[in-house]
Amino acid sequence: MNTKLVLSFLFAFLLVLSNNLISSAYVWVSNTGDDTTGTGTSSNPYKTIAHTIDQATALDTIRMKAGEYEETLTVSKQLYFEGDSVDTTTILGGIIFNTAKNTKWTGTLIKNFKIEGTSKLLYYQNHQIFEDIIWNSVGFYLNANITSGSHLVDFIGGTQVQGDDGWTIEYCTFSTGHYENPGGAYFQFRITDGPTTFSHCELDGYDYATNQSCQVNIANSWSDLLIHNTVTKEGGNFYLCNGDNLIVRDNTFTDGPIALDSVSGADVYDNSFIDSGAHPVYGPIPDEYEHAGGIGILGMYGSKIVHDIQIRNNKFSGKVRSSSILINRWNPAPTTETFADIKVYENDFSEIEGDYSGIYAINLNFDTGVSIDADKNFWATPYGPKECKTSDTDCKHTEEQIIRVRGNINVGSWYCSEEMKISTTDPETDCPALQPTATPTPTPSSGSTDTSGMSTSTKIALGVSLPIGFLLIVALIIVFILARKKKKLQNELMMVRQPQGWTQVSGVKSGSLSTDKSPSKYDDETDDDAFLDSDDDDLEDLEDTDSD
Repeated sequence: MNTKLVLSFLFAFLLVLSNNLISSAYVWVSNTGDDTTGTGTSSNPYKTIAHTIDQATALDTIRMKAGEYEETLTVSKQLYFEGDSVDTTTILGGIIFNTAKNTKWTGTLIKNFKIEGTSKLLYYQNHQIFEDIIWNSVGFYLNANITSGSHLVDFIGGTQVQGDDGWTIEYCTFSTGHYENPGGAYFQFRITDGPTTFSHCELDGYDYATNQSCQVNIANSWSDLLIHNTVTKEGGNFYLCNGDNLIVRDNTFTDGPIALDSVSGADVYDNSFIDSGAHPVYGPIPDEYEHAGGIGILGMYGSKIVHDIQIRNNKFSGKVRSSSILINRWNPAPTTETFADIKVYENDFSEIEGDYSGIYAINLNFDTGVSIDADKNFWATPYGPKECKTSDTDCKHTEEQIIRVRGNINVGSWYCSEEMKISTTDPETDCPALQPTATPTPTPSSGSTDTSGMSTSTKIALGVSLPIGFLLIVALIIVFILARKKKKLQNELMMVRQPQGWTQVSGVKSGSLSTDKSPSKYDDETDDDAFLDSDDDDLEDLEDTDSD
């Protein structure tokens, strides 16, 4: 085999592999740049993002230096956007991604900047395919009053999410600002398939009457959704509609609810709900009603089937208006086929408070034979909650009975410890402390994405760099071995093939050729023959001549 041919093939293979795995080029833009004389380099950037988009090639990254860019952008090719930081780089307008149908995106799509405006901030048109996509450290801010119901981040025409990590939105902020009429704005995600992860994000809105404020609304038959280490405040809330396989863990929801509407297969655990009841459909409400939030389990839209819901090991505290957990359906009436297998256990309701009638820890707001399990929760009073029904005339709020449950609820035993259940007749003797104990945090259910530990972007970077590095090392080893073998054999042949008779070879007498092929001298005889068959024929001729 020709050694040069082997080496050429190896280097060509590595070049093609690198071109497919290594990220594309940066094209730079700066407020101090120039669209006429600029070249798109870091030292000579363009001035406007729109011009930079025109000059960029598909798969390039638009690298925005610190500053404000007052532009509304239309992107018609597959480009990526990265700013200097979310605190220093701002687009005053919005971005419309209007690429061809079925354009496939992968990698970190937007990173390290803020989009600020009065209407659409980020808008995807046509059918896009997203594979292991990341939004990292991006802020979405409204800077003035907006039209009610505006879709501030929207996916139009359907979205497909692919890959093991699916869609990751991490360290991002969604805010409608603090204005007198935010107008019920929300960030709409019409994500089909999954998985999707919200990680270390913040939802910040305002709590005025009938406004949804800052709401992340995820709808349209999604699956495998994970929300963790995320914060809501000032009315920010999640509305999750018509999906399955949901995990909500390790979040802090302050003055803002989370609604599960027509969701099947949900596990909500290890969260903190502060100043929250549950009336999430209408969002934040006026100050005279105090606070609304908590958890809403609803059957209003989508499939209207609510099955296999666990709410466990959460902490509820502060003021509420209606309920810490509301389970409800308006029309048609729920049945045991549409609401089933709902469990509320090992939660702490000991610190919820309010000054209004109708305050419940758990409110099952229908009486149709549907029931839930509410076992081993901690209720703050030694006698636990009073189970109330709609027809009860004595089920009113008093100072002695703040925490109650309502509806068809199997309250079970009050929570004392993992080892001990207490009776309803003598709870103080059975469990004097009446304090909950921590329960182990379980592993998320199969099929969900967990981004704890290494970030998704780090995984992608390692997934690209490690294969390239490994292949380069292997190639260098192969090249070294081939070159060494070839040089060794060529040297031996050249030393015995001199134009004028035989020349002394180390260890061989003049006029003779050693046929000693011991392992110490010809370690690689078999491999040498494989690469240099014609040279071996010459050696045989030389040996025949010598014997003559």
